[in-house]
Amino acid sequence: MIASLVMHDVYKMYGKKVALEHIELELESGMIMGLVGGSQSGKTTLLELIMGLIKADKGSIEIAGSPVSKLTKKDVAYLPKDNHLYAWMTIKEAIHFFKKVYKNFETQKAEELLKDLALERKIATLSHDELMLVKFALTVSRNTKIYLFDEPFLGVTPLVQKQMGQWLIKNYTEDKTVIIATSNLQTVEGLLNYVTFLKDGKIILKGETDLLIEDRGQSLYEIYKEVVSNVRVS
Repeated sequence: MIASLVMHDVYKMYGKKVALEHIELELESGMIMGLVGGSQSGKTTLLELIMGLIKADKGSIEIAGSPVSKLTKKDVAYLPKDNHLYAWMTIKEAIHFFKKVYKNFETQKAEELLKDLALERKIATLSHDELMLVKFALTVSRNTKIYLFDEPFLGVTPLVQKQMGQWLIKNYTEDKTVIIATSNLQTVEGLLNYVTFLKDGKIILKGETDLLIEDRGQSLYEIYKEVVSNVRVS
């Protein structure tokens, strides 16, 4: 079976600053991976490399056996931290815009997920929770191979976090791969079956969540505190 994502010896520099160093990562279909690290750890840079928005200075990245390029963008759905929707659009217009841009976009799914919001409302009038629901729904409504989420639960109320998690699980099938970048492991811990801890641009620990918990005799949060924050949890 061809891995859905392979990153081999990937480096990314911004001037003299090393953003990512010697990244080795291989993910199979069916994985929901947490990419966990603090601010400036390299999470967003790693996602942008997978999406093909920036290029690595060294190493290789493959999506389902093909090098990252314009052709692989159709296989990756990306929810960035920044608002990428036009403020003047209504929710309905945003749905139609996504359908026009992405051939693998499922309009009916998006409308069903957002049925509790008035589709004629403009993006500019939405609260933060509502905006994140719209952005999240548009992303999971693409029928593609890899889904990238950059801090999707940041600043979102617990109720909306739960709703977004339910949408993610409902959309999840074993032929898809999901990567959730977060600095707050506790918001996504229950969704993950794989985790990669990132610090100062380096992977310091990765593995299946169940195996890490069993091998180390710690919860994921305790492991995170120890390996990322250098806090020993007794």
